[in-house]
Amino acid sequence: AKPDAVDGAILDGFPRTGAQAAALDDALGQRNDRVDQAIHIEVPTDELIRRMSGRWVCQAAGHVYNEWTNPPLEPGRCDIDGSPLIQREDDKPDTIKARLDLQLASLREVIDHYARTGKLRSVDGLQSIDDVARDLHAVVTGEPQPTDA
Repeated sequence: AKPDAVDGAILDGFPRTGAQAAALDDALGQRNDRVDQAIHIEVPTDELIRRMSGRWVCQAAGHVYNEWTNPPLEPGRCDIDGSPLIQREDDKPDTIKARLDLQLASLREVIDHYARTGKLRSVDGLQSIDDVARDLHAVVTGEPQPTDA
């Protein structure tokens, strides 16, 4: 209803359950509006765990590193202040797996809901960051997605 959303809005991380997806559809329907599309960035659970468990933080100031996407120049040391890098408990693989086990069941309900309504669009999250961004842009703008030749 806000002026900055007159052309639409992107909801990131919502809805999180099938019930929320249905409630959102009902609420928008009462305003003669609708969800145009739901975008699912597909990444296998094992890969999510690998990516998320690669996070390390600087003990002194909390500078963030990832051993896969943003590794420090010297393993185990912060590039900025030289302090040791630590892995928080919630960034350890077992903790991540437990959290994902809870969250992904509800997310699958949302995916199924929008697949049934024909509004689900999927993007391959195993591609490079640039390719994922390109495909997301194409989905949101309705431009055709380039294909690899």
